[in-house]
Amino acid sequence: TRAPIRDCSPMTSLIVQCGGPTPVMNASLAGALETLLAGAQGCYGARFGLEGLLHGDWADLSTTTPAQLARLKRQPGAALGGGRYAFRDGDLEDVVQRLRDRAVGNLLLIGGNGTMAAAHRLARAAPELHVVGVPKTVDNDLAGTYVAPGYASAARYVAESVRDAGLDLRAMATFEDVVIIELMGRHAGWLGASAALARVNPGDAPHLILLPE
Repeated sequence: TRAPIRDCSPMTSLIVQCGGPTPVMNASLAGALETLLAGAQGCYGARFGLEGLLHGDWADLSTTTPAQLARLKRQPGAALGGGRYAFRDGDLEDVVQRLRDRAVGNLLLIGGNGTMAAAHRLARAAPELHVVGVPKTVDNDLAGTYVAPGYASAARYVAESVRDAGLDLRAMATFEDVVIIELMGRHAGWLGASAALARVNPGDAPHLILLPE
């Protein structure tokens, strides 16, 4: 969860949490903060995703204590606030100018596909800016990422839920015949496949898994 930085010279860093929260999203934030603060860098966090980045709604994180970091690692949700705002026409230029005005050298964006696309656009629009994409998605579908933070907790929830639904169906065998569970996953079947993780015996649920692939 430690985000790389270009060098050890002091510079202003900004962290953004985007999209929906996961139980481990704040652990990524804590890891990035721990690394940045160890380099004696000024560090800010944009509130509520890309919208906070755009409007300059930033919180100063430079005085975060080790005790706060320890709590943050185990705190679910999104401490900075998430959000699903997408850049509109003209937003990118405004964001880049604001980052330059505030002398931001490192920009860390925690999120999934939409966030990584925004990070790519920002990196192209401001080549001098060091943009770091920190994976966060229950879909586990980010290119170049083997297991994205957020997927494991969602997979455990799915596996346990499907196991429990299977037990309920077995108990009601003389009344109900079928249970259909629809899962998220965008265009990838990682969450669907995880439904089988709690299966112990060959006859246990799930009995059929249909993946988008």
